[in-house]
Amino acid sequence: MARLSGRVLTGAVLVAVATLVARAPLAAEPEVKPHGTRTLILIRHGAYQEDPETVETSKTLTEAGRQQARLTAARLAALPVKIDAIYTSKLIRARETAALIAETLGAPPPQDDRDLVECLPPSEDPPSTKAEVLAAEDCQRALERDFERYFRPSPERDRTEVIVAHGNVIRVLVSLAVGMDTQCWKRMTIPNCSLTVIRVAAGGAMQLVSYGDVGHLPPSLQSFTSSLPLWGKRASEGAGVK
Repeated sequence: MARLSGRVLTGAVLVAVATLVARAPLAAEPEVKPHGTRTLILIRHGAYQEDPETVETSKTLTEAGRQQARLTAARLAALPVKIDAIYTSKLIRARETAALIAETLGAPPPQDDRDLVECLPPSEDPPSTKAEVLAAEDCQRALERDFERYFRPSPERDRTEVIVAHGNVIRVLVSLAVGMDTQCWKRMTIPNCSLTVIRVAAGGAMQLVSYGDVGHLPPSLQSFTSSLPLWGKRASEGAGVK
């Protein structure tokens, strides 16, 4: 009887051990950590037609805007890095700017991203209608998707990527990168065809390297809009830059 009890006890222990092993979680595979730094160059599109009778999606670059884009491309071409990819808003003024840059650089064709389209995100100015509230919330979600998609380390090697977008889009993305309240985006300005550079290290830390840099443009081509220059002369009047 003692021997039988011992066998029963031993069998119970083995069953218990087997049950515990079965329930134990499998060892997780080692996480592959990113090894590269991602450098993002955010570029606002060039000056464009502001005819109020033209729908927003059909507004094209002015001649000044095309000159701005070509000069921006020339500056990028002079950098000691390769541009690995160009992403752009689907609006015509951004796509035209991106195409001129890609053509000059001999880079791959720009990739459209509908989440980069200009919109009006929540700000310190309260919306006046329910429709404005809903539109602002949709805009914020799109920009947060952009941030998750682009503002992350490179998985294998260092990369440099260009994003051609809009003033509101860039200001909110910068706010997210530096940990600023995104509703304060109107406190910043962003010129046409300016360069804003953000570096995302392999560990995920982000650093704002430059903001709204227009050093590659002559003063007469530095503008916020076609009708709002930085220094007095309208960008839509051109500057005689070849």
